[in-house]
Amino acid sequence: MIDPSEAIEMTPAATALGVATACLLAGGLVAFVSLARRYREQPPDWQQATAQLRARPWYWRDMGVVMLVFLLAGTLAGSATAADLLADNTHLFLMTNILIQLAVVMTIVILGRLRGLHGRSLVIPDGQPWSTPLRNGLRSYFAIVPIIVIVGAAWFGSLWAVGVDLSRQAAVTLFLDLESGWQVASFVMVAVVLAPLVEELVFRGLLLPLLLRKTNTVTAVVIGGMVFALIHQNIAAILPLFALATCMSVAYLAAGNLLVPIVMHATFNAVSLALLWLGKLAGLA
Repeated sequence: MIDPSEAIEMTPAATALGVATACLLAGGLVAFVSLARRYREQPPDWQQATAQLRARPWYWRDMGVVMLVFLLAGTLAGSATAADLLADNTHLFLMTNILIQLAVVMTIVILGRLRGLHGRSLVIPDGQPWSTPLRNGLRSYFAIVPIIVIVGAAWFGSLWAVGVDLSRQAAVTLFLDLESGWQVASFVMVAVVLAPLVEELVFRGLLLPLLLRKTNTVTAVVIGGMVFALIHQNIAAILPLFALATCMSVAYLAAGNLLVPIVMHATFNAVSLALLWLGKLAGLA
């Protein structure tokens, strides 16, 4: 824990962290204003967007199968023997995490083929290019930075004021404790590639359309956002992650393209890891 009363030495890493944070916030404000103006001038057709997602050919039993695969893989990795082995071997822990994520992806791909969704149609509607959602995803990420910062600051301040322990997420602690380049590369691959892909396929790709069939758009987005936030099992991150999930659901509805929230999620994780690493180098983590 950093004592606020102590002066922070302005090392190159600390300077880079400050500059990166300032640029991120400034770019976020510009992107937010730009996106808000675009939505005001050309508002998305929310009713049509909701209807399109409701028409996605998923069923609750598909969600059940995905959760079953995830729980089975997690149970095997969490068994007494495996847990002891993984706890003493960071390499094996990271590889196991990668395999679990891949198992979930393959399950969704197989289910998608059974439902008539082949390859890119799982994330991108037929006829749409890759470049457009990539640009939209990056632009949307920067636009939500001010929202995440404001929500996070208010939430952290409220928890601190009532004496709640603001402990790190387990994944953050693991990342900061990594030593070898291979471990860092493996963690980055999970956090920036696999986790965004898996979580967006599950939460925006499957869960959101299923919720939209049961309730209205706002309620579906709120419920999906709360589930997303709660599975990360960290009270300090609940509200910021809820805000992130809500923004990604809105972006998915507006674009009709799952690659947009995948890119937003991947960029969010990548930037977070970069700032954490700079903070570690600066002695602030």
